[in-house]
Order: sequence, then C-alpha cells, then structure tokens
Amino acid sequence: MTALSQQRLNGECPRILQTIFMVEILGVGTVIKAFDKKFLLGLYLFLRQLQLSIDRSLDDWTGLVGYLSSKTPIETVLDKLRSTSTINLDDSAIGGVERPALSSGVLASALDRKNCLSDEELVYIYANLRTLDSYLLGDDSPDRQALIDLRIDLQYSEDLVRKRINKSALTGKEFVEHFNQNETLTCASIEELVGDSLL
Repeated sequence: MTALSQQRLNGECPRILQTIFMVEILGVGTVIKAFDKKFLLGLYLFLRQLQLSIDRSLDDWTGLVGYLSSKTPIETVLDKLRSTSTINLDDSAIGGVERPALSSGVLASALDRKNCLSDEELVYIYANLRTLDSYLLGDDSPDRQALIDLRIDLQYSEDLVRKRINKSALTGKEFVEHFNQNETLTCASIEELVGDSLL
C-alpha cells in the first residue's frame, strides 16, 4: 500500500470530499467517489421513501404510481448519478448486478462516515432505481414477487448509503414521508429533512 493510500485510509487526504481516488487493498484498486453531504443524505432518504412506499403498495400499484408522480422523478436522480460516476452506469448495470457486501474491516474504516460510495455500490443502487423506474413507466403492474424483491434491494441500497453518512446527520431523519404512511407518524418531506432540494 502506498503512503498516499495509507493517508486516504486514515482520513488524512486533503479535500477528500472533492476527490475521486483509488483505495489499494491487497493490490486491487477500488474506485471511490466522494459526494456532497446533502446529496448523499438526500439519496438515502430517497431510497428509504421508495422502499417504504413499495412495502405499503403491494396491493395498490396504481396508488403508488400516482403518489410518486408528485415526487422527485427517479430519472432525475439517475441523471445525477450518471453525471458524477467515473464509469458508464448503464453499461455496468446490464445483465444483472450482484449485491455488494457491506464493508467491513480496513475498508470499512476508510469509507464509513466519509460521504463516499464505491463504483460497485453505485452500480447496484443505480440498477435498482432504474428497475423501479421501468416498472413505473410500464403499462402493467409488475409481478408481486418482483416488487417484493426490488423493495428488499432498495432497502439494502438504503443501508449502503446510510453507512456512509455521519451519525449526527441522520439524527431525527428516519421519518421520511412515504405512500400510505401510518397516520400516527409525524413524517417530513425529503426537502424538509435535507434542508434543501434533493439535487
């Protein structure tokens, strides 16, 4: 491992939030992209809103389509991810995407709470959002089991992003508004929780 890589792993690399860099683990380079803190928080809330909404819409697909039509379009978020990625996300998402492992050990200490995502994680998140977008644009309701599986994948995507955000930034942010939410819950919009627009 190079001295610069060691600095990056220790969080000592200057301007880390504006830098794309390589983390060299056992001789294998992993491309890591640092994101704006507000965007990453917004992405986490967006994924949470989607997976909670799907969970509460398995018997009301038409209602979900109508609900999400008034929210930030998925294609807008896909455009943002495409514009910030160092790889072609559309090409990388072809043919199915494996679920990336939640980081552990040395890599986890390098990435957790650093506002960063690896290319592998970006492709996974992108592929799941693109799948939901294709369902929403389709003429027919998707298969129930396919929706359940996608909801699980979106929840996992949410967990990937959540692990990259400082705990203090997440305090009080879990109650994001969603489709058919419990009337006893006090939920807020993504814009209210982020303090700005998602993008």
